[in-house]
This record gives sequence, C-alpha cells and structure tokens, in this order.
Amino acid sequence: MGSAPHLSACNTSSVQEPSVQVCEIAEAPADPAMLTAEERVRWQRLARAEDRDAYLAAHGLARLVAEELAGVSGPVLRQSCPRCGGTDHGRPAIEGHPEIHVSLSHTRGMVAAIAARTPCGIDVEVIGPVPDDVLSAEERSWAGSDAAKRTRLWVRKEAWIKASGAALDRAADIDALDTSWVTGACATATHAAAWVVR
Repeated sequence: MGSAPHLSACNTSSVQEPSVQVCEIAEAPADPAMLTAEERVRWQRLARAEDRDAYLAAHGLARLVAEELAGVSGPVLRQSCPRCGGTDHGRPAIEGHPEIHVSLSHTRGMVAAIAARTPCGIDVEVIGPVPDDVLSAEERSWAGSDAAKRTRLWVRKEAWIKASGAALDRAADIDALDTSWVTGACATATHAAAWVVR
C-alpha cells in the first residue's frame, strides 16, 4: 500500500491495481469542499455528526484511490441508481473516467474504498451479529456463533454484491467460504473488510 492513510492492522495490496485503502475515519481525507452539490445535500441531511464524518471520509477516500490508480487530479465522484435514476445514491463513478470503477464503504469508526479498471466492490463492517438468513447452512455451520467469522463472511458477500450488481436478497446464495473470488481482505479485533475485483 502506498503512503496514503491506512489502518496498519489491515494489510492491503501494494500493487497499483486495485488501489485499496482501509482506514480509521479520522485518518481519511475529509474536506467538504471536494463534495459535489448532490453529495453535499446528502451529507448535510445526515442527522448525526458521526454519520456525516463517515460519509465525508468515505467519499474522500474514494477520490484518493481513484487518484492513486489513474493519476486523476481532483476527481469528481458521481453516484447514480440504475433502478430509480436518482443521483444522490447508487453506484459511484469518477466523472469523465468510465474506465475507472470505484466502490466505498463506511461503518462506525472505519472507512474503505477501492478503485480498479474493472468492476469492483468493497465493504467494511464492525464485527458483530450477522443474521442467519444471509448465510448458507454450510456457512452457519462453519461460523457458529463466532461474530468475527460471521462478519468476515458478510463483508465478502457485500463486496461481491457491489462488484457484480447482484441483488442483496440473494446474499445467502453467495459462497463466502470459497475465497478464490475474494481479491483481498483484512481484519482487526473490531472490524473486518473485504474487496472483490471482477
């Protein structure tokens, strides 16, 4: 991994592609001036300060990984929803650079972002309960009630869903015990992250 901010316990690839960052919210670039008008409206609508901080950090980190991958100076992040056409949510993209795919995630205390030249997805979560209905019988058997194992399975699934565009309600069908399709992952005592490049 380059010199960008990161959580040292999370080892991300030092290869140029994909460009991946997982870090504490306080370590991420977070300048409100970088936000587009749509992002600023969504950011300001968030009621809790910690949610605004996480949103700002994740959107800053997405720009950072795009810069690292493609040398895009001051990239503009746009989001669009293929279902409703909304521009205040949905899959993020770098304006003017359709060859760059980005994904971002945030949770309490942590943010993550990835940029690649093919579809990609990333997820970071606080280690905690994961509902049985998103895990297969085999996954539930393997993980038992171990929250860390269940969270690691979930972040793999969420990363795949983001990279592939699969429906969230099909999460139990994704075999997260097979890690051959997982591009990378990291975990600390409190958080887990995974990313997928297709």
